[in-house]
Amino acid sequence: MDTSKFFAFSIYTIVDLSKLTIGKPITDTEKKPWVTGQRLLEKAKGTQLGMPLLLGDAADCSRLLYWGILEKVELSSAGTTFAVDLVRKLAKL
Repeated sequence: MDTSKFFAFSIYTIVDLSKLTIGKPITDTEKKPWVTGQRLLEKAKGTQLGMPLLLGDAADCSRLLYWGILEKVELSSAGTTFAVDLVRKLAKL
């Protein structure tokens, strides 16, 4: 997969910032099922493009702070498990 070129769509979610370390992968869960997100990730992988996942602070979700390439979306009756390759800080504008 070419992670320097991005798929036309992305997903955003919020996470507890204590779970994030810049330069490290993250796997986390959310109670909502990402049905469309899973479908979009499959399309992105089919075109060999990276699909960005934007991350915000669960304690203050007013801004997006980090991002990474979404690698996995697994659905279950409990919700969604997702995995991101490496956490990166978004540049300040």
